[in-house]
Amino acid sequence: MSVTILVCACGKRVRAPGARPGRVGRCPVCGRSLEAPAATGLSAQPKTGVEAEAGTGKEQLATNTQNSTGAGGYLLEPAERPPVGQARKQRRVSSSPLARAPAGGAESASRNVDRTPMADGFLAPLAVSDTSVWASILYPLRGAEALAMVAIMGAIFWAFTILVPEYCLGVWDDANALGAPSMGMLVILISALPALLLFPLALVYTLQYLGRVLVSSAMGETVPPRTPDRNFEGLFSGLYPWFIWLVFGAAVGFLPLLLSVFFTGFAILGDPVRAASLTMLGLPYVLVALMMSFLHEQTMAATPMGVIGALLRHGGSFLLAMIRATAVLGLAAMIFIVVLSMRTGHFWVYIVAALGCWAVTIWTSIVVMRIMGVHYFWHQDRLKWHGEKSRWGVAWRL
Repeated sequence: MSVTILVCACGKRVRAPGARPGRVGRCPVCGRSLEAPAATGLSAQPKTGVEAEAGTGKEQLATNTQNSTGAGGYLLEPAERPPVGQARKQRRVSSSPLARAPAGGAESASRNVDRTPMADGFLAPLAVSDTSVWASILYPLRGAEALAMVAIMGAIFWAFTILVPEYCLGVWDDANALGAPSMGMLVILISALPALLLFPLALVYTLQYLGRVLVSSAMGETVPPRTPDRNFEGLFSGLYPWFIWLVFGAAVGFLPLLLSVFFTGFAILGDPVRAASLTMLGLPYVLVALMMSFLHEQTMAATPMGVIGALLRHGGSFLLAMIRATAVLGLAAMIFIVVLSMRTGHFWVYIVAALGCWAVTIWTSIVVMRIMGVHYFWHQDRLKWHGEKSRWGVAWRL
């Protein structure tokens, strides 16, 4: 039996065994609709979501799993219900889903309940966006992508920030004891060079994923997004919201803390109460600036006046979200402090515990982004950061 090969605009070649001309399915990579051509062997052109719905009705491609997932094949799902990945693309090129969402009502907010291929975690997707902090804490368990980020990136940061520095310190002590500091410095340089080169890439990759969590949560998605592509574009595309937040958000919000450190000789570890107080003072500003850097339709919206205006429009509604985010961040900070205190008396316990500490840090970072995104989703009508035709701050394929 001849097999139709559909070539998507993203470059993916998809096998469609037994597909009759005119039948429509989706690309398993980008979610575009693909239509079987009149003559086999020709490339199928992607259709828009409107064309797919109007032209196919209840038609579907062959759903026999054994045939369509044969050697090198893919399961093409029916086009009657576009998958979540395709719906996300349709929303970005049409009117804003956030602008269309009603101000309240769980029924109206449950439009993203389909389970995507990434939603293969330990917990099933929610019917609506989170309404409790517990649901946000469990959010990474709803997708394998988020769990992989916690496990893999936690191990990478643990190796780069704990294992490599501790090894270099041990080499330096041994070299000084043997009277060969120059040789010790050479060994340290050779050992630390890979970590110095790879650590920024790991950090950028993690920031990219955290940005995706924030945007997808603000769009009402209930499962973690896919991870960025592991190539140059996946690493460095869409980083500008982080730079905007760093300049207009973190630098301004934490300015009292920075001034105390640089001009008064204040030691953060020496006076943790004062450090926590100054951090809490600027945290609302920093969090709102982070949300505006990614979610506002204006690229440079996260200016001091814009952030202050957004805080005023939030009113008391932002207080609960800030308390939730602060509690999660505080938990991660406390775990870090406890683990670091083990270094002197229980070194090997400290080494092992640091691995779990970094996993918790990645987990809590995802949860904080989830809390902020969900908060915007439920209060978008009050904030009005988007018009009818939104131009999302980050043009990712979520």
